[in-house]
Amino acid sequence: MKYLKWVSICLGGLIVLLAIFLGILHLIGQNNLNLAPTVTIATVNVPNDQTSLERGQHLATISSCSGCHGSNYEGEAFVDEAPVGYIPAPNLTPNGPVADYTDEDWAGAIRQGVAKNGRVLVIMPSFHYAKYGD
Repeated sequence: MKYLKWVSICLGGLIVLLAIFLGILHLIGQNNLNLAPTVTIATVNVPNDQTSLERGQHLATISSCSGCHGSNYEGEAFVDEAPVGYIPAPNLTPNGPVADYTDEDWAGAIRQGVAKNGRVLVIMPSFHYAKYGD
């Protein structure tokens, strides 16, 4: 019986230490996510002629932007599962939270994964789009 008692105490201690370790990792990760990276966004001049708009639509299609942001880019939950959680993608239309984005704000979000306010867009796969031209 003493042996079983000591094994239980040791396993319980290991579980507590593991929980503390995971808690510390979580806090460090949250802190790193809240750090605004220093990103220099070059001035961009995004043309709005018909050919450029069609090219932009083509890039949005082949980049699967609608896979996360919805077929009309109005935003939707692209992850809504119990073990993972609820992760929404924002509305990218003029009626959404990006309505006041400038060309530079869009370039920062798409190419560098940084929102207008400097927050890191964690899920945004900007590394795929870093080399897209204007």
